[in-house]
Amino acid sequence: ETFFANKTKQELKVLRNTIFANYGLIFQKGGETETYFTNKEWYIPFQKDVSNYVTAIERKNLETLKRFE
Repeated sequence: ETFFANKTKQELKVLRNTIFANYGLIFQKGGETETYFTNKEWYIPFQKDVSNYVTAIERKNLETLKRFE
């Protein structure tokens, strides 16, 4: 939590969505998040739902990120 406490709202949003982007989540077309990740060479969007891939640790991190966001 100390790590998250020093982040801006935008940084927290990017951290949260990075978890989903790693699994290839397709973000809203033309949205800020899609634009951000499209510029990352590792990002390959191919799935509409990645909820089955998110691990227990990632779920905990997502909860923490949302709380700070």
